[in-house]
Amino acid sequence: MLEDLLLWAVSQNDMIKAEIRQFALDEIIDRSLSNVSDRARTKGVGIEKQMPDGLMVSCDRQLLVTVLRNILENAVKYSYPGGTITVQVVDTERVTEISVNDQGPGISQDKMDDLFRIDKMHSTEGTQGEKGTGLGLIISRELLLRMGAGISVRNLPQGGCSFTVTLNKQ
Repeated sequence: MLEDLLLWAVSQNDMIKAEIRQFALDEIIDRSLSNVSDRARTKGVGIEKQMPDGLMVSCDRQLLVTVLRNILENAVKYSYPGGTITVQVVDTERVTEISVNDQGPGISQDKMDDLFRIDKMHSTEGTQGEKGTGLGLIISRELLLRMGAGISVRNLPQGGCSFTVTLNKQ
């Protein structure tokens, strides 16, 4: 929680400047996954990657690792044991989209509307009573804005939800 608060405070004071360069996306995703893989394994949640090989993206590497880690931590938190999280990358001429899809309970529309708002910050317990600060998604949105990127969320028809990070091509 302290880490989240510090990162949020720093972002609000314009102390974080994105350094946009070209990076291998598979390395960024692997690093983000390494931060949550033990937690996922302990909970009995599988993680799959679906992405093209050798894809390069323009981003701030550390900021994107932090964002993906936050999203993946939430996916593990809200996944049921035995479920699978899928990290899926779609690359087009204009954007690269990184989606993290879980098989959890999904998000009610009233909560979805407030996910990225500091004035409506709240945390919901995970599928096994896991706690959180409610700051992770708010911080993630702020960090993505610093990179000129975006984030969206939707419930999946088969259950669970999908968070998508959209990186613009430069």
